[in-house]
Amino acid sequence: MGPDATARLLPAPTTPLAAGEVYLADVLELLETVSATLRAARPAHASDLDAPVSTSDNDRVELTDLAGRAARAYQDLVDLRNAVTAGLTATPPTVDVLAGRLVEAASFGIGGALPPVNADADALVRQATEILAELNRRVDAAATPANAGTDEQVACVKAIFGRDFVVVPRFTVADPAALARAFSGTDSGGAAGQDPLAWFARMARVRPAVEQAETLALYGQALGTGAGLALAVGQFPASAQGNTQRWVGLPPASPDQAVAANAASVVALGAPPAGATLAALVLDQWSEVVPSRRETTAVAYHFDAPSTQAPQAILLAVPGRPATGNWTVEELVNTVRETLDLAVVRSADPVSLGSFEHLVAGALTLPNWGPGEASTVDAGRLATPPAGYGVPQTVGEPVLQSVAFNYPSSAPSMTAVRQGRQVSGIVATGLRLRGTDRQTRWQIDAVPPNTTDASRYLDVYTGSSNNPDTSANLTVRAHADTPPGEYRLTVVTGSGQSSRPIHVLQRFHVNPTVNPGMLRQEQWGYVADPLTVTGRRFTESGMTVTSDHRAVRGTVAFMNATTARLYLRVDGSPRPPVVWDPTEPGAPHKPPEPPEPYRQSVTVKLTITGVAENGETADDVVKYVYITLDALHWREAGIQ
Repeated sequence: MGPDATARLLPAPTTPLAAGEVYLADVLELLETVSATLRAARPAHASDLDAPVSTSDNDRVELTDLAGRAARAYQDLVDLRNAVTAGLTATPPTVDVLAGRLVEAASFGIGGALPPVNADADALVRQATEILAELNRRVDAAATPANAGTDEQVACVKAIFGRDFVVVPRFTVADPAALARAFSGTDSGGAAGQDPLAWFARMARVRPAVEQAETLALYGQALGTGAGLALAVGQFPASAQGNTQRWVGLPPASPDQAVAANAASVVALGAPPAGATLAALVLDQWSEVVPSRRETTAVAYHFDAPSTQAPQAILLAVPGRPATGNWTVEELVNTVRETLDLAVVRSADPVSLGSFEHLVAGALTLPNWGPGEASTVDAGRLATPPAGYGVPQTVGEPVLQSVAFNYPSSAPSMTAVRQGRQVSGIVATGLRLRGTDRQTRWQIDAVPPNTTDASRYLDVYTGSSNNPDTSANLTVRAHADTPPGEYRLTVVTGSGQSSRPIHVLQRFHVNPTVNPGMLRQEQWGYVADPLTVTGRRFTESGMTVTSDHRAVRGTVAFMNATTARLYLRVDGSPRPPVVWDPTEPGAPHKPPEPPEPYRQSVTVKLTITGVAENGETADDVVKYVYITLDALHWREAGIQ
């Protein structure tokens, strides 16, 4: 695409693509190959087009052109730094201007500069403040003294755009006529399978950089955006008389023909243009030695070195909290896990980066091919990163934004746990939660600080998370004696800490002591004097009381959140009737003695049920107290 082209992201097509339309996945694959090809390349030097036996060490760089490009880039960086500074110091900060400047900063290769979609003003100001610090650092590092040489100018450009930036200086060819003869006087035509294209395909199987260039050409042909491979072969030193010489990449024309010694073969993607000034990229280079037809050799043999070694190993570690003087099981497990993680730590390579490789590759600067044309490929023309990509996630202090408890949908949303309860599935979200050192500690702090040891009453455990930088899965357990009130859930990383409030609520509780603790059963039913029970979280409605004794029934009268009255009705135990028929044969002449009363103490269990809240179960709101019933019984006279 040209510098003024506009790219549109289309929905997934249901019909074949129209002319000029390309699948986004194909474009990303192409850009990954472009990135890999540039990373493997280096700028060409004048000595690359000299004979291999040349002793010249003059790079013949067009220093005026390189210095001019470095100066323009440096001024652009200074202008951007000043624009970001002005946007931040304005009252209020000019958010729209800052967003545009952040996009411009991304084209300088500054990681995390792209603003996220729909970011609020505060987030943009924080992001612009971090990017301004990097701009100031680059401006200071890119300052170049007057009359600086090639290395200093290249270092200036790399300081501006990043150390992976590829700078391609122009250089002057020592002998333009010899260069032209080298390409026009080299015979690279051979039998089938020996031409330059076949040689290039064979090299692509064993040379990764050549394979990337081959893949890039094939993708260009497939998308209709490139001309494919147009290889030109030049061989140095060129014949001064203009005689044709056989390419060293071909086998000898006859068995007695020797291969040219000390020859440099240059296979170019397109013949070099005529002129004394060039700029190019070297994709790959290597040396090959043609073996002699006859050679004196020696005999070598293999000897197995001792393969035994001590199988034992010792991991020496110290407690993370030396003041405690002892270890915990969790600390031991985390120490071993951290050791395993550190054993496999390594730098990221292109395979690890996957489909995002092209987003972190260095930009490429090329000479101006015409007046007024841009000399830098703007990264914004290559791809549009996904929303939120590049926003710093592990720089600066952590930000704990929200804490959501996993209560049932029917319960109100709140960040609270009951005494004696454990709540799992708590989701904490924020930014930079994992920290730069990948070491994160979650803890519970009391409010106000240091008023009580919160760790005695509350425990927090962490689980696995898909993105530990922005979310964490937690479990919080409150002890039965945890004082109710507000606490702070705090995440601590190497860069700082951040907190959000959580609450401990009273659970439903009934003290086991009842006043009075005894009821008396009489011959006739009655409602006993009210019993007083004390506890916590009593409600005016919804509390009930039941009994495991058939003669005892009751109701609850609410007094306040800690006191209630139980009105119990004790059914009477009437005297059994005396049935006497004097006319019945064998009946006594006088009525028998009536049954005699006697009493017996019986333990009665009262079940007091409260109101369940926030996902509580019956076990949380069902409590038991015990009273003594002085039960009335009857037995016949004279029967013990």
